[in-house]
Order: sequence, then structure tokens, then C-alpha cells
Amino acid sequence: MRIYLMQHGVCLPKEVDPEQGLSPVGREEVETTARAVARMGIGFTDIFASPKKRALQTARLMALVAGYPEEDVLVHEDITARTEPERTLRRLQELATGSSLLVCGHLPNLNLVACRLLTPGPDFKIAIKNAGLICLSMDRLPTNSASLEWQLRPEQLLELAG
Repeated sequence: MRIYLMQHGVCLPKEVDPEQGLSPVGREEVETTARAVARMGIGFTDIFASPKKRALQTARLMALVAGYPEEDVLVHEDITARTEPERTLRRLQELATGSSLLVCGHLPNLNLVACRLLTPGPDFKIAIKNAGLICLSMDRLPTNSASLEWQLRPEQLLELAG
């Protein structure tokens, strides 16, 4: 099983959009990440998103390029910035139908989820950037013995997208 964790793209300030949807720069970053993922031949069996507008937009853009039905993106309250990572992992375990999951969400939740998957301790940190992507592999959820397969920053994804 592989879990891909992706922080939403850069969003608009609340003064411009009270729901803080993706900014033009954020949309471009996510589209770049989606093209890079497509070039790497990565597909998803499940795509999950936070209910926040920017995360859902990110998930739908990723789905569009990956050939995943946008209407099948699963939006869930347990993928928000302040959700306890154990709760997020339990929900993913319950709802996942396949072995290649994309989770589009927020910090600090994504960092904490990655940490819980990789180690039993709380002192491990991973820096996930806007529109960046990390890939973790494991036999099953939940776990604290996942492997970090790779992590790509937005500038690396830009190079891969061509």
C-alpha cells in the first residue's frame, strides 16, 4: 500500500476569498504536480480531501490529470488541519478501497500523519510544502513502520512536469 500526502496549493487571502480557494499560483503549482505525477506513471485507487475549498480544489485537479473520476473524490471532516492523526488514519483505514491513496489536506495534520506512519515517537518531523508530495509505503494501516519512498518539493515537481 502507498499513501501520497499532499498539502493544498497556495491559497487566496481571506480578504479576497473568505473560503480561501487556490490562488492562481497555487492552481499552477498543483497542475504542475499533477503533470509530474502523470509523467511518473502514478495512479490512485482512492483520493481523499479535506472539506476546505483549497484542499478539495487540489484533490480535483489531481484527479482530473490522473484520470480519476472527480466525483469520486471522498471529502471527509477527519482530514482537516487540527484533526488528530490517529483519527485521520482510522478513517483512511475504514474508507480506502485500494492500495494507492492520495490525501490532500493541511498542516499540521499531514505532517503528524506522516510521523505516525513512520515512527512510534512524536519527535520526528517532515516538511511538506504547498503542492509538494511525499510517498509512504506500508503493508497496512495504521502502522508506525512505514517506509518513506520519496519526497518531492514543488520545484522538483516542476522539473519532472517538463
